[in-house]
Amino acid sequence: DGIAENLLPVGERFFVGGINTVRGFRFGKAGPLTSAGVINGGNKELFFNAEYLIPFAKEAGLKWVLFYDIGAAFGDTESIALSELREGAGLGIRWISPVGTFRAEWGYNINPKPGEKDKEFEFSIGTIF
Repeated sequence: DGIAENLLPVGERFFVGGINTVRGFRFGKAGPLTSAGVINGGNKELFFNAEYLIPFAKEAGLKWVLFYDIGAAFGDTESIALSELREGAGLGIRWISPVGTFRAEWGYNINPKPGEKDKEFEFSIGTIF
């Protein structure tokens, strides 16, 4: 069997980076990339999120959020290496509405690599797990 025959299908890979994993990175950019910089996903992921929520308009369901995220995805031939974890931190605003949670968050890439953006804005609507 060659390595290519053992790769996970793209729909089963882990893509770390983005509003639900490590903020401050675009979706999948805190994980394996091809030589052309295209997200590739991994078969392993490790990430941690810490948030501090501050209600500022309680009756309206509005909250500030301060966060710190750390994590990465790792390819089929890689071991999980704590030294390879990527870090993001930032702030945002959340509105807990009758139809779901609206999130607008600004994440900052704490240690950008050459060619990487140092910040990312993201918006989402839906349930937070």
